Parts: sequence; structure tokens; C-alpha cells
Amino acid sequence: MEKYTTRRRLSTYSVNRQMVQNIADTINNKITSILHFGNANAFSNHTTLVLYRSGSSEVYHPIDKYTQQLFHNDTEALQIELLYKEEGDSASSSAIVIEIKFGHWSGDSYLSIALQDGHKVREKARTVEEELLRTIDPHKNRNWVTYPNDFVPTFVFVAGFLIGLFSLMFTNPFLKFLCVLLFGVAIYYVAHRFTKGYCDFESRHQKRLDFFLTCLTGAVAIFLLVVAVRSIL
Repeated sequence: MEKYTTRRRLSTYSVNRQMVQNIADTINNKITSILHFGNANAFSNHTTLVLYRSGSSEVYHPIDKYTQQLFHNDTEALQIELLYKEEGDSASSSAIVIEIKFGHWSGDSYLSIALQDGHKVREKARTVEEELLRTIDPHKNRNWVTYPNDFVPTFVFVAGFLIGLFSLMFTNPFLKFLCVLLFGVAIYYVAHRFTKGYCDFESRHQKRLDFFLTCLTGAVAIFLLVVAVRSIL
């Protein structure tokens, strides 16, 4: 039997109930045809959904037992697992382990696959990985822009504050507007960082934060428009 393991860091995603269902469907219906062992019912019974909350966690086994449409407000991470082995001893049986995790923090999101099979193990594992990435791709977002590292948001906040102060010192309309524009961008950047995690989870609380960010974005845009008009006049 051949063995192959792969692990990759995931980008940023907006996680909701439909995404969980899509991943479960892919595991049950598509991955079995790639591996040529197991079946939809067997894989379904070996899947697990783990919801990590602030100070606690919830486990659903199999995934179908999770029926809520919205996640809890304090959801910090979500992990989907498949642990399946054909009957027989461990050394000579086909087996697969999949872990796909989405986290509020940048270091918590990854896709891991471990496969043991008789032939073409690397090729099969890579195909499984590609199929899972294709499944979650429609849920990808741009939160990664505000999560390059922990230093950049702090730098942007300080720089934006200083630029805002400098805007009061300039009399040249163009320079004044440029500083105000950069100050507005800095406000949006920091607000986006604190209202959305690396991956965000659909919940009532997240919907309120999204509404706040939309209102703030509109207010900043109107403010910049007013400044631009005053600079022209």
C-alpha cells in the first residue's frame, strides 16, 4: 500500500450552511468516484462537523445532524472531517483522512488530506484536493486584503491617523483631498479588519457587523465626495 499526505493553507471564505452542505455532497458523491473505494453511505456515516465557539465546541456526527441555518454568534472556527478505512488490517486496507478547517484567525484555515491506497496515491490525493477547492471556490471573499499579518493593520491605523492630522495643515486643495482620501481608506481598512474575520461565519451578529460596515463605507464615501466638491469650488 502507498501513502501520501498533503496540507495547504486556505484563503479567506464566507462560510454558511450551503457551503457545509456542498462540501458534504462532494465528499459523499464525488470523492468516492475518484478513489474507487467506499460509497456515499459509507463516507456520509464517517463525516464529522466540529463548531468551535468561544470557550466550547459542538460535534455533529455525521454532518447531516447539523440542521441550523445560521451559526452561533460566537463561532470562531468550523472543521469538517472524513475518517474512513476499508475493512481489514490497517496496513493493507485503503483509507482516507480529510480535514478542512475555516477559522476566524489567519492561521486556523487549512485543507489536509492523508490517503493510503494500492496505486496512484499522489494523483488521487491531488484530484481530491482540487475537487474540494473547486467546491468552496464560490464562497471565497476578499478578507485576505486586511489579513496579510498583524503588523500591517496597526501600521495603517497609525498612518491614517497621522495623515488625517496632516490634512488640517495643508491649504493646497489637491493635497488636502489626497490626505483625506488616504485617511478614509485607512478607516475602511481598519473597520473591515475588525468587522470580518479571516473567514467569516453567517450569523445574526455577523449580519449586524456587515450592515455597520456598509453604513460606514457609505458615510466615508459621502464625506470624501463633500471634501472633493469643496476642493473644486
